[in-house]
Amino acid sequence: MTTATSPPLTLESVNFEFLRSLDTRLVSLGLMAERYMETDSPSAAVKLRVFVEQIVQITYARLNLDDHDRTDLISKINASEFRRQVPKTLLDGMHDIRKAGNRAAHDHHEIPADRFVALLRTAFDIGQWFVEKFHDSRSPSAPFVDPRIAAGRQTKNREAEEASTQATSARPSDRSRCPIPGCGHGFKVGRSGWDAHVGSPNQHREWQPAVEDSEQRKIVFRLTFPEFFGTSEHPRDLQL
Repeated sequence: MTTATSPPLTLESVNFEFLRSLDTRLVSLGLMAERYMETDSPSAAVKLRVFVEQIVQITYARLNLDDHDRTDLISKINASEFRRQVPKTLLDGMHDIRKAGNRAAHDHHEIPADRFVALLRTAFDIGQWFVEKFHDSRSPSAPFVDPRIAAGRQTKNREAEEASTQATSARPSDRSRCPIPGCGHGFKVGRSGWDAHVGSPNQHREWQPAVEDSEQRKIVFRLTFPEFFGTSEHPRDLQL
């Protein structure tokens, strides 16, 4: 079994960010479970088990429950005073995650992705209960999201951004566009072809209509738009 290491701190959990202001350890555990569910499900299952263990320990501490003779997770979950505090569906979910984590740790048991998503959803529900119980009576506004769907959205967004960047870089820059008002013609490679484009009076009938000679039109263009050639000064070597 590959040991899953902590993901970069810049990453965010798909489903457990609502716990960040309360306990960053829970967010980190949920994030790693989401991140490695398909590539290393045994390690991810162990992270979920620790997630449940952390919430159980915090619950015992907050409610001053006696855990003197309860050193393992199963005995803590099964304690009558703890069971009175937690809905049965979540107690069952805690046991499901506990068993999955145990099998993963001892037998390197792989968990199918759909099954693991169900465990993640259970952990999400447990996290919601934890927030409602000790911090805020309102549930997190965002619903649970299958991490595979979220990853697909991120991939599509990234591909769209890359396509947009490529399209932008492929478009002629302002410098390589014809500066004559109303034209906007783009030169594919730098300013290549500007002379033929500017020299023909048919290209810009309303610009300098009195100048018909091709070479003279080029000179007028260079004198009028020096910034097109990367300078703000008029060329001194040109005369009409």
